[in-house]
Amino acid sequence: MRDVECSECTNYGNSMSCEQCIHEPGRSNLFEPASAAQLKERFLESIFKDEIAIDLQEEFLTALKKAWSIVPQIYEHHHVYCTDKYIMSADNYRLIRIGCNVPALLRNQYVVWDENSGKLYIRHIGQSNFLKDDADKKLEEASKGFVIYTPADKVPLDEWKGAARQQKGERFVVLDKKVALNKALFDGLLAIFSKQDMITIVYRESHEGVKLTGSFIEALIMPVKPDRL
Repeated sequence: MRDVECSECTNYGNSMSCEQCIHEPGRSNLFEPASAAQLKERFLESIFKDEIAIDLQEEFLTALKKAWSIVPQIYEHHHVYCTDKYIMSADNYRLIRIGCNVPALLRNQYVVWDENSGKLYIRHIGQSNFLKDDADKKLEEASKGFVIYTPADKVPLDEWKGAARQQKGERFVVLDKKVALNKALFDGLLAIFSKQDMITIVYRESHEGVKLTGSFIEALIMPVKPDRL
């Protein structure tokens, strides 16, 4: 029985090493975790894409770096989506939309950025995609509710005192004494704003998304369900 993901091994694709590995009957264990750079290289080799060689304006590059900060390593979703007015990215819990001047070649395209080499690729995705089809609607739906207007470094957060989840390495904060959030994920969103930025935070019920807006950025984060605390 395989107890590792072979595609995440540094020897993956080396037929001699694979044949000798314990994960084949009667072999010795040669599994070595591949580095993030190796996994990224394999991913880039596997997808349908076109490399785009253009000089990026500082405004767009800054927006791209912010959007890319939450792009998941689940490579099915490893991209940002560009329109003519903004770029978007998402993971399982967060969504970012950043207004900027998007280069004409990247408009209405899924873009993969190799932060190691600085190369840009247009990724060809055939099926429907959340960023293109549903993200704008999700942000619009989260635009009404209780409003907090605050500097980005003074968001009213309290440390969650419950111990059950924190013993497993997770930490939580409570927004405005009402909505529980994963601290690491929320800190990651706040980091895309400058500390001096005035941001508008909108929340509704404890189980609904929390929206942050400021400096041409809109972001959404899903709260922690009470039964997880």
